[in-house]
Amino acid sequence: RTNLARRCVAWENTVLVRARTREEAFRKAVALGRLSNGHEACDSDSKRRGAWRYEGLTELLPVYEKLEDGAEISWTEHSGRSVKKIKSLVKRKRDLGVFNDRE
Repeated sequence: RTNLARRCVAWENTVLVRARTREEAFRKAVALGRLSNGHEACDSDSKRRGAWRYEGLTELLPVYEKLEDGAEISWTEHSGRSVKKIKSLVKRKRDLGVFNDRE
């Protein structure tokens, strides 16, 4: 447990919280993360046991629009890139993370 170079499986979850301020959003996100801390799990194939460990937040982003189809929740500016480079960022449906069922 003290070997920080050991290999493990890690999940980075993205969650939505409703808050009036960024401080409230931070507190809520941390509280949600801590809820699962310590829950044990067992892989049915390998029989390997493990436990969920909340390590902290990797990002906290505001959502300004009402959540509905077409609402923009994030954007990234790509300046000074060629059209070819921008086109190379586009993925086929099967390569999108949500459709990655391959193990």
